[in-house]
Amino acid sequence: MRKLKPLLIIPTAAILAAGMTGCSVIQSLTGGTNSTDISVGQCLKDLGTSSQEVSQVPVVDCSEPHLYEVYAETELSGDQLPDQATMDSEAESACLGTGYSDYVGVAFEESEYGTTYLTPSQDTWDAGDRKISCLITSADGSEMTGSVKGSAK
Repeated sequence: MRKLKPLLIIPTAAILAAGMTGCSVIQSLTGGTNSTDISVGQCLKDLGTSSQEVSQVPVVDCSEPHLYEVYAETELSGDQLPDQATMDSEAESACLGTGYSDYVGVAFEESEYGTTYLTPSQDTWDAGDRKISCLITSADGSEMTGSVKGSAK
């Protein structure tokens, strides 16, 4: 399972620091894609949970209604799982910098979308997961239809 971390809900909101504690385990969803296997350009129906840990996600064609789109990713280095502050810093750099503007076509501060990200958990790190996945979402949490790539919104 990977950890879900809210980065910014709307462009003008403050960064939500490591306030997620008490992560719980969820059951795998039938027909989902392993959260460690998602890639840039894929759209996710939802994250299958309201918990802070995600294992399986329903990937859908971006033309179908969805809540998230993977728009950037970065790899963590080292032999040990970084502390949460380090992962948050890496995610902020990857998710709010050029990764965002290159994909959407406008800087995050000028965008109408929000963002969140997935980080490795200790279990996925031990299995070789080093990826932070940046996910774009609507600012109000409503479903989106179509890709946001190049939308300049």
